[in-house]
Amino acid sequence: MFYRSIKLLALLIFVLINYSAISATANTVTLRDRDEIYVLALNIYYEARGEPTEGKIAVAQVVFNRINDGRYPLTVRGVVTQRRGNVCQFTWVCRVGLRRPPNNDDWIISQRLAEFVYYNHKYIEDYSDGSLFFERRTLKVIS
Repeated sequence: MFYRSIKLLALLIFVLINYSAISATANTVTLRDRDEIYVLALNIYYEARGEPTEGKIAVAQVVFNRINDGRYPLTVRGVVTQRRGNVCQFTWVCRVGLRRPPNNDDWIISQRLAEFVYYNHKYIEDYSDGSLFFERRTLKVIS
């Protein structure tokens, strides 16, 4: 447990310190990429604000797990904004829409983690264990 906490802390520090380097590696960022990262950051912010880094990354990974599943849309925006009838897959979408949250530390961290996970989701540990759903109250993933 201690080792995993240190590993997560190191990951967060890496992301925060190397944010510009991570951005620079994606010098062919398209408008679609920017939009996908923005929507992923919103999802991290509204679903995992106040959670540890592992929980924030798990929320992002659930989105990519859905994209790769075949039963969900093939884009971050499509997955996050998907509705089944009148029910949003992510409840915050129905409550607040895609409005930008206040410019605070949680939003800044969400943006940086979103960009990091967007470009590296295939290479980092899957904290969601392949889950397609999670419970918001405790951010427990449901297999």
